[in-house]
Amino acid sequence: MRTILVPLVLAVATLLTAVAHADTLTITSGGAGFNPNIIGANFAGDGFSGFLIDDFGMPSLSSSSPPSGAFSMTLNFGPFWPARLASVQVGSAFCLTVGSIDTNCGSLALTTSGLAGLGATAPFTATGHLNVGDGFDLVGQGTVGAFPYCQTGPGCSNPAVLLNYTFSAPVPAPSSLLLLAAVALEVARKFIIVHRRQTVSGRRIS
Repeated sequence: MRTILVPLVLAVATLLTAVAHADTLTITSGGAGFNPNIIGANFAGDGFSGFLIDDFGMPSLSSSSPPSGAFSMTLNFGPFWPARLASVQVGSAFCLTVGSIDTNCGSLALTTSGLAGLGATAPFTATGHLNVGDGFDLVGQGTVGAFPYCQTGPGCSNPAVLLNYTFSAPVPAPSSLLLLAAVALEVARKFIIVHRRQTVSGRRIS
């Protein structure tokens, strides 16, 4: 009996851990933008938020086409260089970098497999870490688009590139996993009941 029950309980624990993994913050809303003149971000999730304005921009986007192939853009929440103003908050814990407050509040990398050209969109993933409180890993996902950006005003003949990132909430864990975990728990419960009855009747099976 024990040889069957122990692996079953371990399997249930593994399933529940996969379905409800804790201690990693997940971005569910907000966005970020990169162009040659400015970088900005404003995002949030359950109990946390982040904000960034960097007026140094991303000079590599001055060309008329987005980066070719897979690429990653990074949001640096301090220290002062390159971030001009950045803040992150998790619960009551807060981190700020601005002016003489020279703090590294963390970073977030946005990675995509590539964009076909201006007007194209593609999915992206986000991974990073926030240096607030005890420190928190950060993940996210969404869609990025490449759009023309005129540095000299509307109607320019050779526009640069604006990368616009929009975060979206992740798809909930498949209900099939939750159902499987529930079925496994019920099977384990019945095994225990049968085992107890056999023990009481004097026909215990080892």
